[in-house]
Amino acid sequence: MDEVEQALLEAIGRDPEDPAPYLVYADWLQARGELRGELVTLQGTSDERPGDHRISDAALDHIRAHADDYLGKLAPFVDQDEFLSLRWRCGFIGSAELTWNRRGFSKRTPLMPASQILAVLLQLESARFLTRLVIEPPNRGDVDSRFIATVLAQHAPASLRRLWIGPQDAWSANRDCTLGNLGGIWPRVSQLVELTVHGRPDSLGAIDLPNLRRATIQLEAGIGSAGEPIMREVAAARWPQLELLHVWHGHSVAEVTHLLDRDDLVTLGDLGILNFLLADQLCSSLARSPLAPQLHRISLARGGLTDEGVRTLVANRAAFPSLGMLDVSETFVSRDGVARLGELAPQVIARDLRTGRPSIAVPVLTRVED
Repeated sequence: MDEVEQALLEAIGRDPEDPAPYLVYADWLQARGELRGELVTLQGTSDERPGDHRISDAALDHIRAHADDYLGKLAPFVDQDEFLSLRWRCGFIGSAELTWNRRGFSKRTPLMPASQILAVLLQLESARFLTRLVIEPPNRGDVDSRFIATVLAQHAPASLRRLWIGPQDAWSANRDCTLGNLGGIWPRVSQLVELTVHGRPDSLGAIDLPNLRRATIQLEAGIGSAGEPIMREVAAARWPQLELLHVWHGHSVAEVTHLLDRDDLVTLGDLGILNFLLADQLCSSLARSPLAPQLHRISLARGGLTDEGVRTLVANRAAFPSLGMLDVSETFVSRDGVARLGELAPQVIARDLRTGRPSIAVPVLTRVED
């Protein structure tokens, strides 16, 4: 690779979602008769004229005709997108979804193991500027999903901005999504702006993501006390630009309180503690939190919140001067409790409220009809 090409690639790498540097690179490629130059030009023109399907169809035909050049061993997946769905941007793969679990209804089987698909994908030249990656683990007992952590720690591209690991549905049928130790991933993806982890990681490690804006950590409901060290890692994470944090965990008030005691997350305005059985006990800590004055949205949905917690929050309403929305859906708050929450936030979301009392043995009770 000569110095000019290196400079052109570095210009794209500084902002891989900006089409302008790609088009400069396309001119350089076409002047040398390189195949990718034609694809960059086709897709760049398609972005400028999004209603003209002739151009986008021509780009797709070009990719199919030259799949071996662009995708190597993954060329057959051009026509197996129920397992690997690719979206191209200016001659390179911009977004990839590996969706073995969600697409399990397919009668076909993938042409290679999930771990190999991911490893090959991330080493393709076509994935050099990948910015979005979704990995849904296979819903099969004979596949250990720890391969995701191993492959990403070795091959995750620095261009990634959005990473989703785990099922994309809130209540996946895959209830044993073991993810291994994810700590080795973060040094490779320091430019992430969005992160979702859904499953049962052994560890998140030392999270250091200086550009992250949105994080969702959804631990499986059955993880129990094994989730407490993971919550300590969340509480200690370095993500100074964080604006949204949603954590799904059903145990350990103490570990969540460590998170609420943070006084350095100055941009965090949207906080969710979901599926949390002991939500009533958490309300006092939430009112005392240094985060409380800056929060404009709070979600305590799908947890054990009752009118007891409502009374605590309303009694401390002065602690939440910026609060605009509170979500208590699928909790045990009464209709009277919902009405009282109107003193705390102008918008209260309260869908599918439950009756009875929170119970570990009976986590989902009869719902009150709206």
